[in-house]
Amino acid sequence: MSDPFSGRISFFKVISGVVKTTPPSKTTPRGQERLSHLSIMQGRKAVEVPELHAGDLGAVAKLRETLTGDTLGAKGAEVQIDLFPLPEPAMTYAIEPKSRADEDKLAPPYIS
Repeated sequence: MSDPFSGRISFFKVISGVVKTTPPSKTTPRGQERLSHLSIMQGRKAVEVPELHAGDLGAVAKLRETLTGDTLGAKGAEVQIDLFPLPEPAMTYAIEPKSRADEDKLAPPYIS
């Protein structure tokens, strides 16, 4: 999700254990990430929390190396959780605006 104030917000699910902001970095297949400002989403509003437990859905802003499907873990923990297969779409369409005014009409409204 993209937020005009926070930038890119990544969503994740805690599979096991507890995620805190105190261990400052987590490993990904491409390097280290800092998990600062753990949040849970309530609508479009992010509510900061000190920790998340197994089963919780969380959000964190500004992850640089993490992509969809990556498994974050403590340093030295070589764990990879496989994604379930996504269904193939029956149809695909692309919509492109003809003018700047049309582009503004296609953008979702920002609600604070």
